Amino acid sequence: MSCCNCCAVSCCCKPGILNTIASDTLGLVWRAASGTVDPWTKKELQADEQAGLIQAGANPNDAANQAACDVSKTLTSTPGGNSDPSGFWCGLKNSVSKGFCLTNNLGQTILYIGLGALLLLLVFNYATRE
Repeated sequence: MSCCNCCAVSCCCKPGILNTIASDTLGLVWRAASGTVDPWTKKELQADEQAGLIQAGANPNDAANQAACDVSKTLTSTPGGNSDPSGFWCGLKNSVSKGFCLTNNLGQTILYIGLGALLLLLVFNYATRE
């Protein structure tokens, strides 16, 4: 990983607008399904860390390597488990095995699902009105 357009004062290491859009759209689904950080958000976290290290006076190449190491280490050692994008399938399996339950009380879960379905029906009914 190398830094783009860096100088001693500032660094333009941001991944770009497409990465930001992917992080805010596809990443949302990724994070909701697996409980892990998506690769696009990870790239932005690394870029932010890298820019901070360069601003503190680090060599751009060293800053890129250190940022990648720091972010990966942090994501793999979170208290809730592995949050790194490489843990996607494990996170998805855990989410599915828990059945996406909102609560341990079966009655409340059924109530929430029913209310959600009712809300969807109302929204679709309103949207298809002429």
